[in-house]
Amino acid sequence: MQSTKAPVVVVSGSQRSGTTVFSEILGFQPGLFNCGEVFHPEGIVESERSNQLRLKTDYNYFNYISKFAPDRNVQPMISGPESYRIWTDYIAYISLLEFKKVPILSIKHNSWHHLHEAWQDLAAPPQLVKIALRQRYALIRITRRNVLHQVISEILAAKTGVWHLEPGKGSYVEAKMSLDTEFVIKRVVHVVMQNQCFSRWTASGYCLDIEYEQLFDQEGSPNRATWLNVFDFLLIDAEPTLDFIPLEKVNKFSDYSWILNFEDLERKLRLNQLEHFIT
Repeated sequence: MQSTKAPVVVVSGSQRSGTTVFSEILGFQPGLFNCGEVFHPEGIVESERSNQLRLKTDYNYFNYISKFAPDRNVQPMISGPESYRIWTDYIAYISLLEFKKVPILSIKHNSWHHLHEAWQDLAAPPQLVKIALRQRYALIRITRRNVLHQVISEILAAKTGVWHLEPGKGSYVEAKMSLDTEFVIKRVVHVVMQNQCFSRWTASGYCLDIEYEQLFDQEGSPNRATWLNVFDFLLIDAEPTLDFIPLEKVNKFSDYSWILNFEDLERKLRLNQLEHFIT
């Protein structure tokens, strides 16, 4: 059985784009293991909160730094070569935890800055992006076609504190409410700009673009065609294991009748020429 030839698989997207459920399903596949969101600060120490967020303490970058490179905490802005050395040592360390398997790192769009140098060009790709391109990481870019649904999901998760819903646990929604229209529009624009920026930074890399809406069929089961495409990209010569879904599919709760001003939200997004991101 052939596993991917890439030294590292990185799954990246903005909040509520589906990176967690994608990474967890991918982690069940042969020759791979899921490290979770490695830059999440709540993943440093195992707790009820870190477990609810699906974080993995053993693979957390900050946890590694505190144990094996404490000087990095004292002097966070270091040179490019030193950042490169620390990061490659970190990858070597987590790779040893699951021998002969390739790590899957979940890195949100707003987490690529953690290896910045003291003087970082605002328009240039982050240091970590440069390392990923140099090392030929397999980069899987997750986006959602309907960015409005993504932003509403983020608002609801922040309000309830429930970021991941396990199968059979019910819905997030408890009562009807109105949302701040201007905030939603700004957030939609921000997510779109993040996606475009990351695509531009990684255009020369070994990349695969996946839409969240392509991951599952109408019944909420994994879309086999999409996962075969992922396997082809990763050069994995095996059948995908798709009989276990670790998290409830967010689109299952896309009936937004509980949002009192939902029609107004859609109308104003169209007025702002953002209709492409609400279908």
